[in-house]
Amino acid sequence: MKKTVHRILFLFLLVFGNYLYAKPIRAETIMTEPTSESSYSQDTETSGDLTRETKSAEETILQTTESVEENFQAVTESVDEDLTEKPDSISDEQTYADSWAVVNNVSELQTALRKKEPYIKLAGPSAIFNFGNAAIPITANVTIDGGDRQVAYDGGVLNLNKGLYTKVSGLTIRLQNMTFGSADRTVPALGLYGIMQSEQATELHLENINYYSDRGAQPLYLRHPKSKVFFHGVNCFTQQKANGSTAAGQEFAEGNNFIFEIGSRTTIIQNTNETLGFLWLLKNPSNITLNEDAEVSITTNHNFIYSNGINNGTISLGKRAKLSVKGTNTGKGNFYYFDKAAFLTVGEQAEISINYPNSLKLNNGSVFRFMPESTGNFVMTNSESIFDRDVGTNSLFEIDSAKRLKFQGKSGNTYNPIGFVAGNNRFQFKSFGVNTAGYQVRINENAPVDLTPQKDAGTWTIGSADISRSTQQNTSDFTANEKRLLKAANSVTLERLNPPAKVLVVAQNVNVNDAAFQVTDYQLNGNEDKFRQLEFKLYDQKVADPAVEGDGFIRQKQTGNLADTVTFSDLRERTDYWLYVRIASDPDSQSSEWLEIPFKTQTEKLNVTFPVEVAFHTKKKNNRQEIIPADSYKIDNNSSFAVKIQATDFQELSNPTGIDLLSEADEDNRKDLFLKLTEGNQTLGVLTKNLQKQPQGFKDLAGKTSTSLGFSGKYYGNSQEAQKVQYRLVLTAERKD
Repeated sequence: MKKTVHRILFLFLLVFGNYLYAKPIRAETIMTEPTSESSYSQDTETSGDLTRETKSAEETILQTTESVEENFQAVTESVDEDLTEKPDSISDEQTYADSWAVVNNVSELQTALRKKEPYIKLAGPSAIFNFGNAAIPITANVTIDGGDRQVAYDGGVLNLNKGLYTKVSGLTIRLQNMTFGSADRTVPALGLYGIMQSEQATELHLENINYYSDRGAQPLYLRHPKSKVFFHGVNCFTQQKANGSTAAGQEFAEGNNFIFEIGSRTTIIQNTNETLGFLWLLKNPSNITLNEDAEVSITTNHNFIYSNGINNGTISLGKRAKLSVKGTNTGKGNFYYFDKAAFLTVGEQAEISINYPNSLKLNNGSVFRFMPESTGNFVMTNSESIFDRDVGTNSLFEIDSAKRLKFQGKSGNTYNPIGFVAGNNRFQFKSFGVNTAGYQVRINENAPVDLTPQKDAGTWTIGSADISRSTQQNTSDFTANEKRLLKAANSVTLERLNPPAKVLVVAQNVNVNDAAFQVTDYQLNGNEDKFRQLEFKLYDQKVADPAVEGDGFIRQKQTGNLADTVTFSDLRERTDYWLYVRIASDPDSQSSEWLEIPFKTQTEKLNVTFPVEVAFHTKKKNNRQEIIPADSYKIDNNSSFAVKIQATDFQELSNPTGIDLLSEADEDNRKDLFLKLTEGNQTLGVLTKNLQKQPQGFKDLAGKTSTSLGFSGKYYGNSQEAQKVQYRLVLTAERKD
């Protein structure tokens, strides 16, 4: 146990009679850091304080044309900014030089096309370039730049081969930076095949095209199986009247292949009166492809795909692409008009949203795949199930570490919300990737209920009413009650569970009676939106499960801020504790494991206040020179524990007249000093130069208490002569326990 040594200077003054020598009292507090050493020596004249401080609303098709225009402008502005560094845009890399044929009217345009000019720019004094009812055939590869002009197009009685068209196979035609018609419909865009028509194999590239028409068959007519339509930049197509009501018209396009290029933004609103489908796919193979970062938003009052091929074609979304398709008409409310095989691949981080009245119809061999980090939102407003509960055999719905899938039907308790039903179909989870810990299964978004999660790759067997799943190591089948809930639910959401959060490092600042902790390194592993709070639980013993709060539990604290510091006070010194810390998430499966942090509070410093200088003098009493202390002197134990105090050494510093210290009273002596150390009114012993061999002990001094130090004895010398002597008394203090 550490021992503190303290030296006190004594001044002794002998005077005649009752003359009192007085000296101001000085005291010094000694505080020591306990160590494993057996003793500690400190000279109080130079010691210091060693204490260390620690411290949707969904958009309706019947919107006004003004709002459509405003929305389009907003999209255009944001997308233009996004695409400033994307060279895929055609017109961004072009400048008008001698290679461009500049035309001022439709006649000059027809002439330039007959001459097979490769680059043509619409010009002229007016902001409106009038095609009129002219036939404008294209016979060679060409790029036509509208210069941001509006194109007036009046197909009259909607004859064939009016406006832009080609009868030459294998051409690449580019149209860019032009608006057909106007948002208020005062500039006409009336044509049987509004923008472009071709029966031959043609590649049509559209960039930054606006189309507003309330009369016409369709904007795009490219019926050859090998024809392709490419969308670049920002495009907006609207087939409805200016007030948002239904226009005279048919499909958006007749064709087989539609490619939305990297980073493009395309908005299509179709509200026409005659057609069976938004797209008329003529033969197989037929494809709708969104390349990386492309975004397409489609609102239609028709069935989405009307296919003459043996299947309904392939929809493919590249990385981070987004496709939203909304059907608004219950009478024409099928995503696929025909019950044929269909193929859908949603790529990494891509998102598809299908909101239609009626269930999806799929025939034999259909395949829907969702790749890592992808999202799927299926909403059917007029059916309890997303799929029609009669999916063709050998069909596959595969979830490959997708981020989130929602299946939402109308309310009812006859059928489950998924409906992917057939004898040997597979609704399955592919082997989980490294960032997939399983799937949360949640029903009914308005009053959500979480079912037991899907923690292993496996297969669901989906009937018309019931859903069951294969039993795996960490995943059991749904309980009977869960199956009942699934049948009655109007939605099922599968949300990927990332690996649980993880606490890596907790900084600590441990003192005598308190300890502060801060999580300084952690991993949320994609669970940022699921973080609930940090939890700290303090125990005075090691436990197997901190959540139980059984034996040894002291208290707990929580904070909703990952950067907060949490402090536990009123701790015992020199005591072992165990702190358990975790990140709590919702759902709890995403919470971290408890991190165990054992720690021990510090030992309290020895804190004793001694007098630094004391004095005594003589007073004549009973014909003797009695030793009297000059003042009251105290020793204060400021520690919370008991201390042992001893006088261990007594040294002479100044004695000019040679006064000796006597070991016992001697009435025959005529010059020396008999000096005793006292505590209160109790004598501890005689102070001599042999004190080191026989230390004198004070009573054990309890924590936060004091005792007095004093002197008594006799001086046998000449009382008529003043004497002055100096001594140094060494006191030691050590912890009692």
